[in-house]
Amino acid sequence: MHLKKKMKQRQLLMEESGVFHLCLILWPETVNLPNLQRYANREIEFLVMRQWKKWQKFADIVGLPQEYCTSDPQTDDEKQTNFILSCRSDLMKHVTTGDTAIRTARAHFLRDSKTAEEKLKHCDKLPKPSKDSKAHAFNLKAYWESIGADIPALFVLYYVLSCCAASEAGVERFFSTEGLFHDDVRSSISPVITIAVIRTRWNHDLVKRQYVREFPMDVKDVEFDE
Repeated sequence: MHLKKKMKQRQLLMEESGVFHLCLILWPETVNLPNLQRYANREIEFLVMRQWKKWQKFADIVGLPQEYCTSDPQTDDEKQTNFILSCRSDLMKHVTTGDTAIRTARAHFLRDSKTAEEKLKHCDKLPKPSKDSKAHAFNLKAYWESIGADIPALFVLYYVLSCCAASEAGVERFFSTEGLFHDDVRSSISPVITIAVIRTRWNHDLVKRQYVREFPMDVKDVEFDE
Protein backbone atom coordinates (compact mmCIF):
# COMPACT_ATOMS: atom_id res chain seq x y z
CA MET A 1 0.00 0.00 0.00
CA HIS A 2 2.87 2.35 0.81
CA LEU A 3 4.39 1.80 -2.64
CA LYS A 4 1.06 2.42 -4.38
CA LYS A 5 0.63 5.64 -2.41
CA LYS A 6 4.10 6.81 -3.44
CA MET A 7 3.38 5.97 -7.09
CA LYS A 8 0.09 7.88 -6.93
CA GLN A 9 1.85 10.92 -5.48
CA ARG A 10 4.47 10.75 -8.21
CA GLN A 11 1.76 10.47 -10.85
CA LEU A 12 0.00 13.58 -9.56
CA LEU A 13 3.31 15.46 -9.45
CA MET A 14 4.01 14.63 -13.10
CA GLU A 15 0.51 15.66 -14.16
CA GLU A 16 1.04 19.05 -12.53
CA SER A 17 4.03 19.72 -14.82
CA GLY A 18 1.70 21.07 -17.50
CA VAL A 19 3.14 18.84 -20.25
CA PHE A 20 2.39 15.36 -18.89
CA HIS A 21 -0.14 14.33 -21.55
CA LEU A 22 1.92 15.94 -24.31
CA CYS A 23 4.94 13.87 -23.33
CA LEU A 24 2.84 10.70 -23.33
CA ILE A 25 1.40 11.32 -26.76
CA LEU A 26 4.83 12.03 -28.27
CA TRP A 27 5.85 8.45 -27.55
CA PRO A 28 5.78 6.36 -30.77
CA GLU A 29 3.64 3.62 -29.27
CA THR A 30 -0.04 4.37 -28.65
CA VAL A 31 -0.89 5.24 -25.06
CA ASN A 32 -4.45 4.32 -24.06
CA LEU A 33 -5.63 7.19 -21.89
CA PRO A 34 -9.06 8.87 -22.06
CA ASN A 35 -9.06 12.30 -23.75
CA LEU A 36 -5.27 12.16 -24.15
CA GLN A 37 -5.20 14.15 -27.40
CA ARG A 38 -7.56 16.82 -26.05
CA TYR A 39 -5.38 17.34 -22.98
CA ALA A 40 -2.23 17.31 -25.12
CA ASN A 41 -3.64 20.06 -27.35
CA ARG A 42 -4.26 22.22 -24.28
CA GLU A 43 -0.71 21.62 -23.09
CA ILE A 44 0.68 22.58 -26.50
CA GLU A 45 -0.89 26.03 -26.12
CA PHE A 46 0.33 26.27 -22.50
CA LEU A 47 3.93 25.39 -23.47
CA VAL A 48 4.12 27.59 -26.56
CA MET A 49 2.68 30.67 -24.85
CA ARG A 50 5.16 30.35 -21.97
CA GLN A 51 8.24 29.73 -24.10
CA TRP A 52 7.52 31.61 -27.33
CA LYS A 53 9.81 34.62 -26.76
CA LYS A 54 12.74 32.38 -25.83
CA TRP A 55 12.20 30.14 -28.84
CA GLN A 56 12.28 33.14 -31.15
CA LYS A 57 15.42 34.44 -29.48
CA PHE A 58 17.18 31.07 -29.78
CA ALA A 59 15.47 29.92 -32.97
CA ASP A 60 18.63 28.34 -34.41
CA ILE A 61 19.07 26.23 -31.26
CA VAL A 62 15.52 24.91 -30.88
CA GLY A 63 15.03 24.57 -34.64
CA LEU A 64 12.08 26.93 -34.92
CA PRO A 65 10.93 27.04 -38.58
CA GLN A 66 12.00 30.17 -40.42
CA GLU A 67 8.51 31.61 -40.87
CA TYR A 68 8.14 31.96 -37.09
CA CYS A 69 11.62 33.28 -36.25
CA THR A 70 11.39 37.05 -36.74
CA SER A 71 9.97 38.83 -33.72
CA ASP A 72 7.62 41.61 -34.84
CA PRO A 73 5.11 43.06 -32.35
CA GLN A 74 2.58 43.60 -35.14
CA THR A 75 2.58 39.98 -36.32
CA ASP A 76 3.96 38.10 -33.31
CA ASP A 77 0.59 37.05 -31.92
CA GLU A 78 -0.45 35.79 -35.34
CA LYS A 79 2.77 33.79 -35.70
CA GLN A 80 2.30 32.27 -32.27
CA THR A 81 -1.28 31.27 -33.07
CA ASN A 82 -0.25 29.79 -36.42
CA PHE A 83 2.51 27.81 -34.75
CA ILE A 84 0.09 26.37 -32.20
CA LEU A 85 -2.28 25.37 -35.01
CA SER A 86 0.62 23.77 -36.91
CA CYS A 87 1.61 21.81 -33.79
CA ARG A 88 -1.93 20.51 -33.39
CA SER A 89 -2.09 19.59 -37.07
CA ASP A 90 1.24 17.75 -36.78
CA LEU A 91 0.00 16.00 -33.67
CA MET A 92 -2.99 14.70 -35.59
CA LYS A 93 -0.61 13.26 -38.21
CA HIS A 94 1.50 11.69 -35.50
CA VAL A 95 -1.47 10.11 -33.73
CA THR A 96 -3.31 8.85 -36.81
CA THR A 97 -0.06 7.81 -38.60
CA GLY A 98 -1.54 8.98 -41.89
CA ASP A 99 1.93 9.81 -43.22
CA THR A 100 3.97 7.01 -44.77
CA ALA A 101 7.22 8.16 -43.15
CA ILE A 102 5.60 8.17 -39.70
CA ARG A 103 4.14 4.70 -40.18
CA THR A 104 7.52 3.37 -41.29
CA ALA A 105 9.41 5.00 -38.42
CA ARG A 106 6.88 3.73 -35.88
CA ALA A 107 7.05 0.22 -37.28
CA HIS A 108 10.85 0.25 -36.98
CA PHE A 109 10.67 1.59 -33.43
CA LEU A 110 8.15 -1.02 -32.29
CA ARG A 111 10.07 -3.81 -34.02
CA ASP A 112 13.34 -2.88 -32.36
CA SER A 113 11.58 -2.41 -29.03
CA LYS A 114 10.14 -5.93 -29.24
CA THR A 115 13.58 -7.29 -30.11
CA ALA A 116 15.10 -5.56 -27.09
CA GLU A 117 12.27 -6.86 -24.91
CA GLU A 118 12.98 -10.43 -25.98
CA LYS A 119 16.70 -10.00 -25.27
CA LEU A 120 15.93 -8.61 -21.83
CA LYS A 121 14.21 -11.84 -20.92
CA HIS A 122 17.59 -13.58 -21.12
CA CYS A 123 19.88 -10.95 -19.63
CA ASP A 124 19.96 -8.34 -16.88
CA LYS A 125 21.06 -5.37 -19.01
CA LEU A 126 19.45 -3.44 -21.84
CA PRO A 127 21.21 -4.34 -25.11
CA LYS A 128 23.09 -1.43 -26.65
CA PRO A 129 21.75 -0.17 -30.02
CA SER A 130 23.88 -0.50 -33.11
CA LYS A 131 25.59 2.73 -34.23
CA ASP A 132 24.76 1.87 -37.85
CA SER A 133 21.03 1.56 -37.23
CA LYS A 134 18.77 4.54 -37.91
CA ALA A 135 16.02 3.19 -35.66
CA HIS A 136 17.62 2.14 -32.37
CA ALA A 137 15.80 0.14 -29.73
CA PHE A 138 14.01 2.57 -27.42
CA ASN A 139 15.86 5.46 -29.10
CA LEU A 140 13.24 8.17 -29.18
CA LYS A 141 15.69 10.65 -30.72
CA ALA A 142 16.28 8.43 -33.76
CA TYR A 143 12.53 8.05 -34.24
CA TRP A 144 11.83 11.79 -34.15
CA GLU A 145 14.80 12.73 -36.30
CA SER A 146 13.50 10.39 -39.00
CA ILE A 147 10.09 12.14 -39.12
CA GLY A 148 11.05 15.69 -38.08
CA ALA A 149 10.86 17.02 -41.63
CA ASP A 150 7.28 15.73 -41.98
CA ILE A 151 5.98 17.36 -38.78
CA PRO A 152 8.45 20.23 -38.13
CA ALA A 153 6.33 22.22 -35.67
CA LEU A 154 5.72 19.24 -33.38
CA PHE A 155 9.39 18.30 -33.68
CA VAL A 156 10.27 21.60 -31.97
CA LEU A 157 8.15 20.60 -28.99
CA TYR A 158 9.76 17.17 -28.85
CA TYR A 159 13.23 18.73 -29.02
CA VAL A 160 12.54 21.20 -26.22
CA LEU A 161 10.95 18.61 -23.94
CA SER A 162 13.66 16.02 -24.60
CA CYS A 163 16.27 18.49 -23.33
CA CYS A 164 14.60 18.66 -19.92
CA ALA A 165 16.31 16.60 -17.25
CA ALA A 166 14.19 13.75 -15.89
CA SER A 167 15.70 14.22 -12.43
CA GLU A 168 18.06 16.45 -10.49
CA ALA A 169 20.97 14.02 -11.04
CA GLY A 170 22.28 15.91 -14.08
CA VAL A 171 22.32 19.21 -12.20
CA GLU A 172 24.12 17.57 -9.29
CA ARG A 173 26.84 16.36 -11.68
CA PHE A 174 27.42 19.95 -12.79
CA PHE A 175 27.86 20.96 -9.14
CA SER A 176 30.32 18.11 -8.62
CA THR A 177 32.31 19.09 -11.70
CA GLU A 178 32.49 22.70 -10.58
CA GLY A 179 33.64 21.61 -7.13
CA LEU A 180 36.60 19.69 -8.58
CA PHE A 181 38.46 22.85 -9.59
CA HIS A 182 36.69 25.69 -7.77
CA ASP A 183 38.18 24.86 -4.36
CA ASP A 184 39.67 26.96 -1.55
CA VAL A 185 42.90 27.48 -3.48
CA ARG A 186 41.10 28.72 -6.61
CA SER A 187 38.19 30.44 -4.93
CA SER A 188 38.83 33.71 -6.77
CA ILE A 189 38.33 32.18 -10.22
CA SER A 190 35.93 34.31 -12.26
CA PRO A 191 32.38 33.13 -13.18
CA VAL A 192 33.27 33.47 -16.88
CA ILE A 193 36.16 31.02 -16.59
CA THR A 194 34.07 28.70 -14.42
CA ILE A 195 31.34 28.51 -17.05
CA ALA A 196 33.92 28.02 -19.83
CA VAL A 197 35.63 25.13 -18.02
CA ILE A 198 32.37 23.34 -17.22
CA ARG A 199 31.14 23.82 -20.77
CA THR A 200 34.40 22.42 -22.14
CA ARG A 201 34.27 19.46 -19.76
CA TRP A 202 30.72 18.43 -20.60
CA ASN A 203 31.06 19.04 -24.34
CA HIS A 204 34.54 17.55 -24.71
CA ASP A 205 33.43 14.43 -26.57
CA LEU A 206 31.20 16.43 -28.93
CA VAL A 207 33.97 18.95 -29.70
CA LYS A 208 36.48 16.14 -30.17
CA ARG A 209 34.25 14.33 -32.67
CA GLN A 210 33.66 17.57 -34.58
CA TYR A 211 37.40 18.30 -34.69
CA VAL A 212 38.25 14.80 -35.93
CA ARG A 213 35.54 15.09 -38.57
CA GLU A 214 36.86 18.44 -39.84
CA PHE A 215 40.60 17.72 -39.47
CA PRO A 216 41.16 13.97 -39.94
CA MET A 217 44.76 12.89 -39.51
CA ASP A 218 46.88 9.91 -38.64
CA VAL A 219 49.35 9.83 -35.78
CA LYS A 220 52.21 9.60 -38.26
CA ASP A 221 51.18 12.97 -39.72
CA VAL A 222 51.60 14.74 -36.40
CA GLU A 223 54.97 16.40 -35.69
CA PHE A 224 56.15 16.24 -32.11
CA ASP A 225 58.67 18.61 -30.53
CA GLU A 226 61.72 16.92 -29.06
